[in-house]
Amino acid sequence: SMKEYEKAGARYDEAFRLCSELLGTDHEHCAAILHEQGVLKSETSGKDEAMKFFDKSLEVRRQRLGADHPSVGETLHMMGSVLIGQNNKHETAEYCLQEALRIRKACFGDDDQRVAETLHMLGTLQEQIGKSDSAIQLLNDALRIRRLGSNQKNIARALNELGTVYRLKQQYDLAIECFEESLGIFLQDLGNNNESILSAYIALGDSEAALGRSRGACTHYEQALDIMMQMPSNTPERIPRLLQKIGMLEHKVGEMDKAKGHLLGYILLWKESGIDDDIDYVNALHIVGTIHKTNGEVAKAHDCWAEAYQTYHDKGLAAKNPHLGGELRRLLQEMARESGTFKNSIFSKFQQGLSDEAA
Repeated sequence: SMKEYEKAGARYDEAFRLCSELLGTDHEHCAAILHEQGVLKSETSGKDEAMKFFDKSLEVRRQRLGADHPSVGETLHMMGSVLIGQNNKHETAEYCLQEALRIRKACFGDDDQRVAETLHMLGTLQEQIGKSDSAIQLLNDALRIRRLGSNQKNIARALNELGTVYRLKQQYDLAIECFEESLGIFLQDLGNNNESILSAYIALGDSEAALGRSRGACTHYEQALDIMMQMPSNTPERIPRLLQKIGMLEHKVGEMDKAKGHLLGYILLWKESGIDDDIDYVNALHIVGTIHKTNGEVAKAHDCWAEAYQTYHDKGLAAKNPHLGGELRRLLQEMARESGTFKNSIFSKFQQGLSDEAA
């Protein structure tokens, strides 16, 4: 909790004060405390504050211990890890991590777990700046070393990161191999309800969906949904988003009743949460309306299509999605003509059609 972090910060402040009085601010023990203060700040989103502590620690460690000391590599690694999250600091992050890698290899050998840790961070950085081939090479190197150790969670982390890069490169079969292995490790080590397991199921679902394997994707998404429903979250919109994914895929493979159930769940939660994905909402209403019409539920179909049309118009979606608007208008016009209510239909509210708006 934040209170625990605050207590830890106060203890580090007091430890640094005492160490400075006894040994001087340029002592290696003070540098170690500064490093730990930087780590603490990095975990509480104080990135700039963290870098101030790391800079001071690095300066003292280089002076007192030498430029190639393992402690220098440790601080450089942490600096690179913090800078990765800052868009305009990627070059500095890469320098810090490359230096940390050089020092760690020299001190511990090429197959040390600390070397794998830095390789992993370098791979993550390369992925962020769009150098996916380099990222894959670095992450594979990290994974090879991780497999030499006994920490299964680190192996799973490396597999997850590697799978993410493969998926971005649209190498979905390789991505699935990575995600399946990482999921197996997480299930064995962490039980069923865990954020890492949830993420692995979703990653597998996304990869299967990209390959056109809709049923397999639905299975993984539903496994993720089961976990999601049992876990508290600060992002309530993720449940409706997952319901929408499942419903769209079920509609694609012709499982209409299931699709309707999941999409209706998405629609209800969308209204409650106010998430900003209006075009998905309109699409869901369109599909649910079509299913209602197929089932002979004409009034329900009309309500869905009318709400979809109204949202489409109110949110200004015509410019980017003219075809959907045209389809909704056609469906509602046909229904109005069939029932003899065209003059009193929703279209009387608008002076111009959606095709005019798109133009």
